[in-house]
Amino acid sequence: MVGVGVSERTTGDGNSFFGYQAGFQNSTGHNNTFLGNGAGYNNVSGFYNVHIGSQAGGQNTTGSYNVFIGRQAGNGNESGFNNSFIGNLSGWSNVSGHHNVFLGDSAGLRNRVGSDNVFIGSQAAFSNNTGFGNSVIGAKAGISNPSGNYQLLAIRLPS
Repeated sequence: MVGVGVSERTTGDGNSFFGYQAGFQNSTGHNNTFLGNGAGYNNVSGFYNVHIGSQAGGQNTTGSYNVFIGRQAGNGNESGFNNSFIGNLSGWSNVSGHHNVFLGDSAGLRNRVGSDNVFIGSQAAFSNNTGFGNSVIGAKAGISNPSGNYQLLAIRLPS
C-alpha cells in the first residue's frame, strides 16, 4: 500500500492500494486493487475489485468482483457485484445493480438498481434507473429510458 492516508488497519490479504486515501476504510476486504485518489475509499469487506481512477468505486462497501475504470466510475456502488464500468462517470449512481457492463463517458450514469444491462457509448442509457436486461449501443442511445426492461434499443448513429 502506497500513498498518504491509504488503509493501514486492513486485515484483508492480497490488497494493493495506491494513491491518497485509496482503500481508506478497508478492514476485511481482500484481493482488491485500488489505484487513484480515493479509489475504493469506503470499501470495508468487498473483495476481488479493481478500481482505477480518482474516486472510482469510492462508496463501495461490500460489493465484490467489480471493475471500475475512470474518474468516479462506479462511485455510488455500495453492494453491487460483477459489474464492469469503464469511462468517466460510468455507472456513477449504481448502488446495488449487478451483472452490468457500461462502457463510455457517463454510460448508465443514473443506474441505481438495474441489473443485467449492457450500455455502450457516451451517455448510453444515461437515465436508466431500475431497468434490467437491456442492451443499448450508441452515443446517447436510450438516454431517456429510466425503467424499461429487456429492450434492445435502436442504435443511435452520429449525424
